[in-house]
Amino acid sequence: LSVRTAAASANLALTGSVDATTFVNGSSAYGNVFAGTYNGTFAGLGHTISNLILTNTDRYAGIFAQTSSATVRDLVVDNATIQGRHDTGTVVGYAAGTSNFSGLIVKNGSVAIETNNYYYTGGLFGRVDNGQINDAWVINNPVSGHYVVGGVVGQSQAVSDNIHNVSSTVTARGNHYTGGLIGYWLYASTLSNSDSSGNVVSDQQRVGGLVGDAYATSSISNSFATGNVTGSVYVGGIVGVSN
Repeated sequence: LSVRTAAASANLALTGSVDATTFVNGSSAYGNVFAGTYNGTFAGLGHTISNLILTNTDRYAGIFAQTSSATVRDLVVDNATIQGRHDTGTVVGYAAGTSNFSGLIVKNGSVAIETNNYYYTGGLFGRVDNGQINDAWVINNPVSGHYVVGGVVGQSQAVSDNIHNVSSTVTARGNHYTGGLIGYWLYASTLSNSDSSGNVVSDQQRVGGLVGDAYATSSISNSFATGNVTGSVYVGGIVGVSN
């Protein structure tokens, strides 16, 4: 994938769908496609990256290891296997600055961590600071982690509209903050027109059908969850706990 050798500020477009089966480093998988911090605009143009395997990283696992005030839009990722440590997601491990993400679909794959004791795991993003997440779907794509785990994003400060977890089970073992969409919603923000039908399973606390832990002045509107939610304490159909 030519994204791997692009400049950090390059504006890129995916001009056709890509079968990434052969995207390997010798006989081993990479941990990401773009290994640095990307701050340009990536337009998927509705095309699909399929069969991507990213399982060899110390931190920041995802197509983009890190972004800083980047735009990523209109991309489908099908049947990807993502495994990392801290900050693991299919599209971006850690999105810093003011990011804009829209028109993203991840389906039929999985996101997981290598072992326990790692933070920030999500179907699309491990962690997002500020900005917007609009029109995003995680479909039949289970997410499993240890601490701060979400069906779409592990930890988020972004304004989110029309984001969805469709039948993707979210599982966390051994620590807190687990949600069908967002594990830990940091600082005041808004979530609207969104839903989750994935089950949320944890053996610990702060577990919610949409959000595990939400900042007290955050706002949720026109959103719902239908999956089963299980945890120890602070367990809710929509939000586990609001601080």
